[in-house]
Amino acid sequence: MMADPWKNPSNATSALVGFRISNDATWNDAIQFGPMADGTEWSFPAGATFLMDVKRNRYDTSPLLQLSTANGRIINLSSTLRLVQFNVAIADILANLPPGDYVYSYIMDDPITTPSQRTQLMHGDVCVGQGPTYP
Repeated sequence: MMADPWKNPSNATSALVGFRISNDATWNDAIQFGPMADGTEWSFPAGATFLMDVKRNRYDTSPLLQLSTANGRIINLSSTLRLVQFNVAIADILANLPPGDYVYSYIMDDPITTPSQRTQLMHGDVCVGQGPTYP
């Protein structure tokens, strides 16, 4: 995790989640977003898409790796259960993320709401480690 997350605050409702991945395996973590703090059940809005930029730091203008539902690196397994899964190939990790520490934000894009809303659901760091079964 970042040494001092208060220097780089994110939305108060965004979950701070760190990912640890290896460069010798597909990145396929699944995430299920829980009920609201008061126990209220909810679902992803119809037509919602998801995107996540991975950068060396939050001020970089271009991401090193983009994950989205459009490019197939994020799969919406169930809008009702609020369940998504990453699907990042080893080749994508090797080509874009050498071993090291990176930052990300995970965004839900809701085009149905007027005006269209982008909600940050998660933020944090991605630590890429050298896998022992490196290709």
